[in-house]
Amino acid sequence: MSIGWLRVSSRSEGLSRAQPVSAIKAAATTAPGPPGKICRKLLGDWSAGAGANCGRVVAMRRSRGQRLGLTILAAAVIGLAASVAVIDAYGLVDRARPADVIVVLGSQVYPGGRPGQSLSRRADRAAALYRQGYADHIICAGGFTEPEPKSEAQAACELIVNTGVPREAVILEDRSTSTEENAAYSALLMRERGWRSAIIVSDGYHLFRATLMFERAGIMAYPSPAQVTAGPMNPVERFMREIREMAGLALFGVRVLLGVDVTRL
Repeated sequence: MSIGWLRVSSRSEGLSRAQPVSAIKAAATTAPGPPGKICRKLLGDWSAGAGANCGRVVAMRRSRGQRLGLTILAAAVIGLAASVAVIDAYGLVDRARPADVIVVLGSQVYPGGRPGQSLSRRADRAAALYRQGYADHIICAGGFTEPEPKSEAQAACELIVNTGVPREAVILEDRSTSTEENAAYSALLMRERGWRSAIIVSDGYHLFRATLMFERAGIMAYPSPAQVTAGPMNPVERFMREIREMAGLALFGVRVLLGVDVTRL
């Protein structure tokens, strides 16, 4: 369209986006009379359109960011659920077979030296495997995680001996304070005796990580869940402990990558 001396493209319903803004401003401020008013109106319409476009761009970017965030969150939830499912399924299967030794992993000892429920059921499972003839010796692993009169290993050994297992068949490993150290120090005792294979006894939720650590320590590990003897755990407790196992697995993986794990003493 032509307005006096100023020509503005009428494509796209008015002002062309290709028209230099500085030229339009100059025309709007210098053109006298009606042409100047029309130019100022066109400039205002152009600015409003640009603002609307900018708003749409910001909204689109925000929407994309939200979708990306939801996608990452969904992937994390799915990954966590899959990992917990693997840990849970692994701990439900008894893989015990004849071996050189049974290794029972320590757990909480209460003030006064009283073993917790977890340690009691692990000790019962180890004693049952011994009586069934799976191995001739039992290593009780676990040191003083609390300033108590008994180490986890000592409390477990007493429980096992009280079931009728000969005291000379039980070996104490009370230097370790973690599952990683359980594997390292138990492997050290085994190498001293020429033993290479072990049945690893613990709660089901713990066996995936424990087996990885014993295998890294050079032991042929056959996991056996305490729940075979004691019965299933409370589902809520089991799930919460499996979540914690995820953190333990991640930490162990980082330590292995950095070469600072202690499984190979």
